[in-house]
Amino acid sequence: DLKTDDAQNSWQECPHYTYDPDRGTIEVRGLSPLTAYRFRAVLQEQAPMPSTGEPLVVFGDVTPPLLIGWPSPSLLSPPTVRVESFTAFSVSPPADPGAACRAG
Repeated sequence: DLKTDDAQNSWQECPHYTYDPDRGTIEVRGLSPLTAYRFRAVLQEQAPMPSTGEPLVVFGDVTPPLLIGWPSPSLLSPPTVRVESFTAFSVSPPADPGAACRAG
């Protein structure tokens, strides 16, 4: 299973994904633009464990928040701050490399 975490911190199975065994990658589709997601893999043994009678479930590490159309490092970069005067600063958010793709 591949799980995603939305803003409400509730893990949900990704319903639209495909695995490419040649590249060793998983492509996830159907995500909302400009929404932050976190991902983790959940491995589950189909057969119950003899000791517990329950399937073995192992949770993978969680990715940092990823904003669709905005790479993770940019999302987490600090803003640019410039002194304008003795009493004012100009603060600019990190550059959005995906803006050109969404223009128009």
